[in-house]
This record gives sequence, C-alpha cells and structure tokens, in this order.
Amino acid sequence: ARNGGFRESGISIGKKHVMVGVRTSALKMEAPVLEDGQLLVDADYIKVLVRLANEKFVKNQERTDKLYALLRRALLANIPLPLDAPENGAPVPHFSATSNGHASGMEQTDATAARAVDAENMAVLCCTSECEQVRSMLVKADMLNKNFRNSKQADGRIAIPVTSQAASVLKAASTGIVDATSAPDELLDNMRRGIVTVEKVENMQAAGKVGGKMSPYQRLVGALVLLLENVGGGGTRDAHNLKHAVENEGAVPHKWEEYTDMIVLPEGALRSQTWDTISRDKLWMTVAQSLGVTRVAVKGEIDTGRMRQSHVEIMHPSGADGWVKVAQNGLTYTFDVTKVMFSRGNVNERRRMGTVKAQGETALDLYAGIGYFTIPLLAQADVAFLYACELNPDSVEALRRNLRANGVESRCEVLPGDNAVTALKVKGLVDRVNLGLLPSSELGWGLAMAALKSDSGGWLHVHENVAEADEPAWLERLQDELCRLAKEDGKGDWSCKVSNVEHVKTFAPRVWHIVADVECRPLK
Repeated sequence: ARNGGFRESGISIGKKHVMVGVRTSALKMEAPVLEDGQLLVDADYIKVLVRLANEKFVKNQERTDKLYALLRRALLANIPLPLDAPENGAPVPHFSATSNGHASGMEQTDATAARAVDAENMAVLCCTSECEQVRSMLVKADMLNKNFRNSKQADGRIAIPVTSQAASVLKAASTGIVDATSAPDELLDNMRRGIVTVEKVENMQAAGKVGGKMSPYQRLVGALVLLLENVGGGGTRDAHNLKHAVENEGAVPHKWEEYTDMIVLPEGALRSQTWDTISRDKLWMTVAQSLGVTRVAVKGEIDTGRMRQSHVEIMHPSGADGWVKVAQNGLTYTFDVTKVMFSRGNVNERRRMGTVKAQGETALDLYAGIGYFTIPLLAQADVAFLYACELNPDSVEALRRNLRANGVESRCEVLPGDNAVTALKVKGLVDRVNLGLLPSSELGWGLAMAALKSDSGGWLHVHENVAEADEPAWLERLQDELCRLAKEDGKGDWSCKVSNVEHVKTFAPRVWHIVADVECRPLK
C-alpha cells in the first residue's frame, strides 16, 4: 500500500483479528466555503474547487489501480478484475490480426508504433500463479514462441516466450492504438493495469531435452553432458559414459540455495578434473542457463567467528554483485550473500517475534544482524521504538536497507559497533530485549538486564544451543544468573521466570536451538 502511494497505511494485530488500514491524506482537500450559513466565496471559486477535486479523484483512482496491481504481484493470487474497472482510452478503430501476425487496415503511424521486435528475446512476464493460465491463452492465440521455454526472472516473475508478431500485436492493442481480435481480452486487461508486461528478455533458454519434466538436478547434468560433448572434453566416451562421469566424478551437487535470480551452490561444487578442459566462464554460464538464473555463486568455508562473515564467491557473471532479496512472513530482507549469512531455519521464530504483545514498547536487539528479528518487532509487533546493535559493518548496511524497505526506518536507531559499548546508551530505557546470538548469547545477559527499565522491568528473548539432557538445568541457571545480574547492576532483588521455551531447530543430534522467553520484574 505504501509503495502504491498510500503513505499512512498500517497494520494492527489484535488477539483475534489483524486489521489493515489503507489510507493517505496526500489527496485530501479542505477549503472553507460557508460560515454560519453564509457563502464566503463566489461561483468562480466554487468552479475552481470542483475542478481541483475532480483532478484529485482521478489521481486517487490511479493510485487505487496501482495498489490493485501491486497486491496481485505481492500475493501471487488470481484476483479477478473489478467489475467497474474503467476502460483504458477512447474507442479505437477496429483492427484484425492476420494469421501471420501482421496488422491489416492500420495507418502507417500505427504500424510504426506496433513495429516488430527481436523474435528471440520477447516474452510475456507474469506472476508464477498466473503462468499456466497466461501460457494457455498464448497457445490458443498462436502467439507462443516454441523455440524457447519459460524462465524465472530476477523479480520472481515468469517470462513466457512469444513471437515478434505477437509482441507487436499485444503492445499495440494494450495501448489502445489498435483493436486486435486475436489477442485474449483478459491478457490485454492485465497488461493495461501493469500486472502483465511484454518485454525483451536476455538469455532466453532454448526448448528441448534440458527442459520438460526433469528435476533441476537432471537438467543441470544434461546440460553439462552436452557441454562436454560440444567442446570435446569427454574424449572418446559415448553419451552414456559421459553422463556417468558427470554424475560420479564431476562434483555436481544435488541441492543448492535459491534467491530469485541467483543460486548458491555448496562448497566444492564442480571442483573436479572433469572440467579441466572447459573454460570456467563457459562452465558457469551453462549452469546458470540450465537452472534458469542469471547469477551463480559457490559457498566457501563456514565462518564461525564473531562477525559471522559469509565466504561465498560469485562465479557468473564476472563482476556481478551479491545482493539478493528474500520475502518471509510478509517482510522483505535484502543482503549481500558474499558478505552476510542468512538462516532460513529461523523463519518460524521470526514469525513469532511479529506476534509478541509489544505494542508501544521500547525494545533493544543486541545482535540485530540484517534485521532478522528487528524488522518483525517493528513492522508487525508494532514496538514504538527499537535500538539495534550490530558489530558487522556489512550487516549494518543490509540492516539499514531493510529498515527502509519495510517502512520502519524512522522508529529504529542503529548502533554500529561492539554492543558492550553501544548498549550502554540505552541503560534503563527498554521494555524488551532480544538476544539472538548462537551458539550462546550469555555475554549479553548482563547488558540486557542493565537495559531493562528499573521500575517496571520487562522481557528477554534468550537464544542458546542446548543439549536436550541439559535443558532443565540450563533454564534454572538462566533464571538465577539473570537475578544475580540485576542485583549486580544495582537494581536490587528481581524475579526472573522463564514463561515459554521455543525449540527453533536442531543444531546437532539431540542439541536444540532454543529461545527462552523470560519475564523479569523488580520485587516490590
């Protein structure tokens, strides 16, 4: 809604309901015209007000249409068009498309506007949920380019290849230049609203044996076998033996991480003598094309250090950046995979942080990272203000981007550097502290207790990797240690009770990543 121009929109989460308010005051107009029943202005001024009001109504309709298009893209749902959707443009001369896709009866100026474009690069782009329906319409209209197959784009949409004639007809008809009876009406309506677009797409993937119903791993193996055949790297071996060599000697991974237009392969992927005769650029380009992405990266050794640095190398294309975007629980996270690690396994805990009863509170995130828990606390739990501590400069950059992307930048102060120093700024100021550091956040327990308000206390969310057999003893020690730290900070006697324990994910056999919710209150 905010991206659509409704700047004052927001969300409120109650016990039973979630309320979304879509609103803006930007198009509001106030002007006094009467006082005590007496007209204050003349008729000409009234006409001006009416004209201005009508202009604002038009702009409001444009924003509403934009919001509708954004909702369809964000939710990936087949929402029907409104019954009262206005027609786009005035009536236009009738136009019919011949079987070869050329326009008949067009004026020369119209023909110029609907000129043909590169057949091998044109596609209809739509959301994933609409792909099957749109492709079916294109097949019935004989507009599909069967030389290529669908491909996923950087923004998550699917590119469906069409012929140059089809692209010309669709563009001309959607803009109102001509009336093409061969173009599906529903497709044209979606194009007018910006939900579906016709664009030039680079690196369209050829149809054939690499596509079909094969798994991504099978497509990758098939493409690598073809690569060896074409460049002669397979020697005298036949196709069957080449396939066996690729699968058993080529270090081809079965799984990888996906980020819209990028895949991140595991450490050691394709590190084999099998590929010694293949140029690295050609090898990684083949990987990208077979899996339908534009960027390929490979993981390095895992960094267990305090900075949690990522060791991922971009393999294709040369010089590409590592910034990717992840959407989880209605929120957006962006980060550089070559510098920052991202844990998908914490998705449920991130969701839970958005549901805690923290409305109006002041919070502290001692280990904010890129905003894993900072963002849901601000955007969904609706804390009034949050202080975010983060040591890693690369994570700080991603955190600032994510605060802006989710519209909560004004309610957060980022405190870069060592939290042993930066957290002193919020001593005695907060109602809630998140301690999301693994394998242990114990070094932050004292900082968290010092940050809680002395007169009312608050809540701690303490993360830890704990063996199943040790969990009861650890929880007991946590409570005792927090009480001791409160007294050490000069707060006196406190009660610190674990009210809930979340088992997020397994860290090792019989070892769990847990989160203890601890209520900490001063004793009266």
